[in-house]
Amino acid sequence: MDPSPALFSYDPFWFVILTLFSLILCILTVILIVRARSVAAILAERSLADLLSSRELFYTLYRNSPVPYLLLLKGGEISLVNDAAVRLFGMTNEELRGKTLFDFLTGDEPAAEQQVEILPSKFRQGAPINNLDCKLVRTDGQTRYILLSLFPVEDKSNPHRGLAALVDITKQKEVDKAKTEFVSLASHQLRTPLASMRWNAELLASPKSGTLNEVQQGYVMKIERAVERMNALIGDFLNMSRLELGMLQAEPTRIVLRDFIAEILRELEVSAEEKHIDLSVDVDLTHITADPNLLHHIVANLISNAVKYTPEEGTIRLRAYEHDGAAIIEVSDNGVGIPEAEQDKLFDKFFRASNAKTTAAEGTGLGLYIVKLAAERLGGTISFASKEGLGTAFTVRLPQ
Repeated sequence: MDPSPALFSYDPFWFVILTLFSLILCILTVILIVRARSVAAILAERSLADLLSSRELFYTLYRNSPVPYLLLLKGGEISLVNDAAVRLFGMTNEELRGKTLFDFLTGDEPAAEQQVEILPSKFRQGAPINNLDCKLVRTDGQTRYILLSLFPVEDKSNPHRGLAALVDITKQKEVDKAKTEFVSLASHQLRTPLASMRWNAELLASPKSGTLNEVQQGYVMKIERAVERMNALIGDFLNMSRLELGMLQAEPTRIVLRDFIAEILRELEVSAEEKHIDLSVDVDLTHITADPNLLHHIVANLISNAVKYTPEEGTIRLRAYEHDGAAIIEVSDNGVGIPEAEQDKLFDKFFRASNAKTTAAEGTGLGLYIVKLAAERLGGTISFASKEGLGTAFTVRLPQ
């Protein structure tokens, strides 16, 4: 007997049960959908509230920050500024809006001026700028010194393309200038008594003053060496002051480089010979167009430092050649080198490495600072590579 007809026969009881079960499922589904929508609405409302709160917090911080901020459009046009920027520019928000930031900027040094000139193209390319030292010229003629940083905005849907932060360092610059002027004035005043001391020491050592015994001659020699050290120190201070104040303006002339370097080496050959240092020179550059005084500061300081911090019977190599349209001057040695932890301070004013102080007690810490200022004044750069105990190599790159 086939049971299938009985199984699938119509039964009112089971039909009602199935219908009720389906109805309950539908009701539960509707409840779940409504609840889910309600939860989603609540979450959306909270997200919107959080977003609005975050935007309000950001805008409050942006508006009241002591650091001047500007939001820039794709061409560098100013779109939104905070209160600190209004004070820095000396203009109202409405007056600043639409102006191009780069029209207000200029460089204080040749190297900085070149950086300012390429700022618009770097900004359009989305390249970040960190702490560029430059000048901001206001519409009322006043000048402010600033550190400029540009941060790109990556969101393509946002009309803004960058955030500019301008840190006002005018007061610091004025303090540095006052210090430099004081050093220059004090150094000039010290020249006169030192000249008198040298003249009197020379008189004591001359036969006209009578014969000195060995002890007296030793005293006179100490006086002369002390005067020489003081003169060198004052010379460094004066050179630093002149470079910082812009008094040593570059006056480029055509220099026969081999003869120029040979003259500097003659000034330093006694110190090198006393330590039996092997000094090799390879000049593969006939001429260079540069200011002779500034170039002298660079080459003389680098060689003098190499001699001072290279041990007896050490080696120093000087190379000069052309590369990619620039004049390259390299001075390398196998001296004490510079500790890795201190290398980032090497060109700082008055800095001397810890091992340099133990190797040579005398020194002002101004030589490399002056070299860097002179190289920048000539529109060039200086870099170095060093390993403690193995030596140091300096590379100066100057435009031809």
